Amino acid sequence: MEIDGETVTQILIAGGAVALFIVAALGLSMAFGSHPDLQNESVQGSLNGTLAEGAVSGGSVDGAFNGTLDADLSASIERVNGTLTGTVENSNVTGRFVGEAAGTVDGTVNGTLTGTYDADTRRVTGQFDGNINGTDAGTVITETGGIAIVGVLAGFIVLMALAGFYLERQEFDSDS
Repeated sequence: MEIDGETVTQILIAGGAVALFIVAALGLSMAFGSHPDLQNESVQGSLNGTLAEGAVSGGSVDGAFNGTLDADLSASIERVNGTLTGTVENSNVTGRFVGEAAGTVDGTVNGTLTGTYDADTRRVTGQFDGNINGTDAGTVITETGGIAIVGVLAGFIVLMALAGFYLERQEFDSDS
């Protein structure tokens, strides 16, 4: 199959219009987008992870904790690292966690943990109730940005219609 001049022109015009649309949409998201702050936002969820060796001594816990926090937030927290202090009694742990959150939300997390502790694996699993202060890595578009994006979409539709009209009016040599 041979590519003729008409096909090349159509591909170039369509590709150029799509590239222009993408550049405009990216520019608008940078100009009108922001990363929302989570200031003292309440967090409730499941905290799971591992304590550092030697963190549990007798009936108390005080040591480094690394794990995940699965919370009911608009954004996700993939990892938490910090210090867990409290008590361990009959494999039940109750304590205060203070640490850093990393993932879609970057910031600090603090609150209480109630759960279980496995001495063999140093694994802690439980319910977390606390607060987070940080920045959501997701982008929120302002109202003005929303209107601008609708304008870019409308402009793209008009541009594609005009490109189709232009191509329809052209006379291409055809050997078929």
